[in-house]
Amino acid sequence: MHRRSATAALLAPGLAPLAARAQAWPTRTIKIINPFPPGSPVDVVSRSVAQALEGGLKQSVIVDYKAGAGGTIGAAEVARATPDGYTLLVTSSSTHVIAPALRRQLPYDATRDFAPIGMIGYGPTVIVVHPSVPANTLAEFVQYVKANPGKVSYASSGPGTILHLSGELFSHKTGTQLLHVPYKGAVPASTDLLGGQCR
Repeated sequence: MHRRSATAALLAPGLAPLAARAQAWPTRTIKIINPFPPGSPVDVVSRSVAQALEGGLKQSVIVDYKAGAGGTIGAAEVARATPDGYTLLVTSSSTHVIAPALRRQLPYDATRDFAPIGMIGYGPTVIVVHPSVPANTLAEFVQYVKANPGKVSYASSGPGTILHLSGELFSHKTGTQLLHVPYKGAVPASTDLLGGQCR
């Protein structure tokens, strides 16, 4: 089983100093930090945003990957950046909703250290299974998992991410026992699902 979700938001470090220099912006390359691995759903959004900004602003925009720890490594880098509008973060609820709710200490304050620019994407969470799983409907899948408690695994993009919590919620709501297999991103999770390594 694999669950995918792609909700993305564009954030920047607090932008109060930018207001005074708004007429001069941008005069150099803008960097978008993607806190997830290349090929992830947020990466697709990051690249689309970079391309649109380059065309609209007539300035270079690059995507820089700072993946790890459920996206908090990249988010922390943006929080430490100079608040001048040249370092942006494309992220998901993992860094700004889930991490603050689950972790006692983070290297940033999700509310204070960022200025939201806007929501730029949303995708549903879906359940997909390897073709070898004898289930064609959700009801059949639940029945299969109940018949094989603790033997069916699900992949996530890492501990404490939206995919991990979605899997746990699904297990709780359906009264099933699923084995969580955390990956370092959605892409390697999807690769192993397709290869039958996680099923």
